Amino acid sequence: MMKDSVINGEDARIFYDKQKHYNAQKYDATRVYELIKPRSTLVDFGCGFGYLEGVIHKKVRHIFAIDESKAMIKQAKEHNYAKNITYMVGDAADSGLPSRSTDFVIMSFSLHHTSDKSKWLREAHRILKNDGSLIIIDRIAANRLAQLAFPFYWHFSYKQEHKWKEEMPKLILHDKIRELLKRNGFRFRSMKNLTFENHQLFKNKYYPRHVVVARKIETG
Repeated sequence: MMKDSVINGEDARIFYDKQKHYNAQKYDATRVYELIKPRSTLVDFGCGFGYLEGVIHKKVRHIFAIDESKAMIKQAKEHNYAKNITYMVGDAADSGLPSRSTDFVIMSFSLHHTSDKSKWLREAHRILKNDGSLIIIDRIAANRLAQLAFPFYWHFSYKQEHKWKEEMPKLILHDKIRELLKRNGFRFRSMKNLTFENHQLFKNKYYPRHVVVARKIETG
């Protein structure tokens, strides 16, 4: 998460307790698990409590998981620890990792938190190998209808069910994400709606919940 939405202290523990039974997190992790190659190296921008790490560490060689919240990283280490996971407190836009060193960069419901998305994408491009892939899971509106419908879902279904106190998050428009990827050295590969069959809300095709896969355009 970015600085303006960092969760710290006791709030992080309370938030983790609310989220740990949230099946959509596990669903997202299984989708990422299917997309990554065995024995690969992966970097997670905005890892939060490490839900993805808790699932995908079994398939990969190593994960570097980055978040700006010390409290969230503390929860991640307590609940989703493995020997091949390195948790790091810091800014994903300035990871400090070597250039061309990782096979995958993951941004799971973290990109919408930052106002300067290009900084994250440029850093992802820098640390990815020339054949590396970027996987983004986020609230991406596929069209204008999805954008208009989201406030209704948020205020009358999603927010009430989960008792969120946060403000409605901003959506990333499909055309915008494609433009950002192209501008920052990526080739768009695919976008898929993440339907969640056991959830009345998430199985709606207009709910803006998508996984985007992009490939780094090779550099010299």
